[in-house]
Amino acid sequence: MRFAKMQGVGNDFVVIAAKDVCARVLPELALDLCRRKFSVGADGLLVIGETTGDADISFQMFNPDGSEDMCGNGLRCAALWAYHHNIVKPGKFLAATKDGPRQCELISVVSNRAVVRIDMGVPRFVPSEIPIVTNIQREFINQPINILGKILRSTALNTGSTHTVVFVDEPVDDLNFFKFSPPFENDPIFPERTSVLWTHQIEDARFAVRIWERGAGETLGCGTGACAAAVAAVVTGRAKRNEPIMITSKGGELSVVWSDTIWMTGPSVLVFDGEINE
Repeated sequence: MRFAKMQGVGNDFVVIAAKDVCARVLPELALDLCRRKFSVGADGLLVIGETTGDADISFQMFNPDGSEDMCGNGLRCAALWAYHHNIVKPGKFLAATKDGPRQCELISVVSNRAVVRIDMGVPRFVPSEIPIVTNIQREFINQPINILGKILRSTALNTGSTHTVVFVDEPVDDLNFFKFSPPFENDPIFPERTSVLWTHQIEDARFAVRIWERGAGETLGCGTGACAAAVAAVVTGRAKRNEPIMITSKGGELSVVWSDTIWMTGPSVLVFDGEINE
C-alpha cells in the first residue's frame, strides 16, 4: 500500500488513498501506522479520496489512539496531496469532512511545499456542543477548572475538535505541562476529552502555544487548536476580530482570522513517499 508522509507546522501524518483501504478498519490502521519507532509513526492518519458529490475530495483524520477527529493541519496536507495526485488544481476547492464541507484554497505550490488557506467553520461555545459538563448555561469563557488542586482559568470551545485554552503569563515549563495536561485532557467534565492549549501573549495579535492534543499527547502543531487559541484571545479581549492573529507553536506559525467563519492559512509539506508491505 502506497503512503505519503506529510507535515504542517510539525504536525505529521501518514496519508493514504481511500480507494486503497476500503476494506480496512481505519481506527485499527491508525493504531498500527502511527506507532513511532514500531511503524511509520505520526500524529495521525489521513484518508483522502475523490467524491462524486459537490465536494472535490473526501477527508478523514484518525488520531494515534484510533479516534476520529477534525484536523486543520491535516486538511492543508490533504490539499497538497490532492494536487500531487491531479485531483485538484491551485485555487479554491471543496473538501467533505467529518464536520461538513470545508472550502480550501491552494494559494501557492512549489514542488513539495504549499501554502493553503482553509475555512475552519464557526466556533461553538454552547456547552453541549463542545462538549463540556457544566452548570454554566452561557459560554465557558475564562472559567475556573480544578486540576489536581490547581485552579486554572480556562476557555473551552469547539473548532472542529474540543479545545481548552489556558492563558499563562510565561511559557509553561515541562514539569507543569506534563503534570497537568494528561489529567486535564481526561477530566470528567469533558466527556469526549479535550486538547489543552497553554497560551501566552508575545505581543499584539501574536501568541505562542504549547499543545497537548487529545489522543496524541504533545504535538508540535495543531490547526484546530491554533484557531481555538485565536478565538479565545478575541473573546477574552486579548486580540481583535476580523484581523490576522499569528499563532506560534514549536512547529511553526499559522495565521488565523475570525470573521464570519474562521480562516486559517499555513504551510503543508510532502516529506516523502513510501510503501507499506502488508
